[in-house]
Amino acid sequence: MSYIPAPQKPTPWLVPLCGTVIIGYTDIAAAGSRALLGLRGTKEVLYFEIPDVSKAAPCCWTKPTKKPPVQSMRRGKGPVEKPLAPFMVYNCKFKQYSLVIINTHLSSGTGYAVAKYLADSFSDSFVHKVFILSALRLDHLDRRSHQEMFENTWNGMCPGTEFPELPKYMKIFDPVLCDMIQMFLIEGIPFSVLSLPGHRADSGNATEMDGSYEVISAIQSCVRDITELSFSLQTSAELALVTCLDKISMHMMMLDTVLTESRCFILLWSSTGFYGMSLTASYPVVAFLVVVAAAAAVVVVVAAAVVVVVVVVVVAAAAAVVVVVVAAVAVVVVVVVVLVVVAAVVVAVVVVVVVVVIAVVVVEVVVAEVALVVVEVVAAAAVRNCEKI
Repeated sequence: MSYIPAPQKPTPWLVPLCGTVIIGYTDIAAAGSRALLGLRGTKEVLYFEIPDVSKAAPCCWTKPTKKPPVQSMRRGKGPVEKPLAPFMVYNCKFKQYSLVIINTHLSSGTGYAVAKYLADSFSDSFVHKVFILSALRLDHLDRRSHQEMFENTWNGMCPGTEFPELPKYMKIFDPVLCDMIQMFLIEGIPFSVLSLPGHRADSGNATEMDGSYEVISAIQSCVRDITELSFSLQTSAELALVTCLDKISMHMMMLDTVLTESRCFILLWSSTGFYGMSLTASYPVVAFLVVVAAAAAVVVVVAAAVVVVVVVVVVAAAAAVVVVVVAAVAVVVVVVVVLVVVAAVVVAVVVVVVVVVIAVVVVEVVVAEVALVVVEVVAAAAVRNCEKI
């Protein structure tokens, strides 16, 4: 009995990194990622993908500029601005620092895959020091320490700052940070978490209203003291943030648009009715035609009856001879038969029109129900997508 090995997933490409890595991810205030995206100076920009998070979308965007950078206008010489991606790395090779930027909203189910990929990349590039930047929701923090940063180290990591440790009684409500801490602890990677209090950021630019502007400024100042790298607070603050609520609202708007357009499409698709109108709009016209046909049938039958009576009276009055009477009766019979046939034809036409209208209505209802079932399936998929965000 032969053994057939199970197919294995292809090994993902591991992004090359320098000896010291600084991680900025989309925390509650999107401060870590936005702070690192404001890096100045010469840098190598790398993009990487994580197989288990293949549908990730960037949450921070740069505003479109009317004029291209001056350096990119010199016949292609010099660096050219590149769009932001969900997973990016800024390699500062002269100073041996790598800035890993996670520019996407990660759910609790995808944080582990990202942490595993980063741990494998650290091992492949022989990284010996890792800093994680994070803005946390700290509800029970002392007011005196509200604007203070904290640093906690693991696996023999030497502190990079003089900030105090985060109190042990504090609970962390950040699944992505918890996944990274757990993974790096298991892999034995020396790392430090630089955290500070933060609140949920609003969509758009970083402002003082939601507190994200101060948090980004504090993180950049801290990283500048550790690495001597230069950052632009204005660049980071001008990044347009798309929050999870914005994504859900966008999905719901798209869903509403799909529902509306689907209903319109159903009506337009079934517009084979009268005068180019949809079947729903042609119902009054159909009803009018049915009434007219019925009225015409009644008028024809009444007129035929009147004609029969007149003919019978005239023939009876003028019938002096039996032959004439027989002929008159024959004429009356023929006229009655003709009138009955005409009335039957009119009634048959009315019945056919009614049957056709009913059949058309039934077909439209069936088509509409099938189309709406498809729309509901799309809606359910959209809701599941919103739940994953």
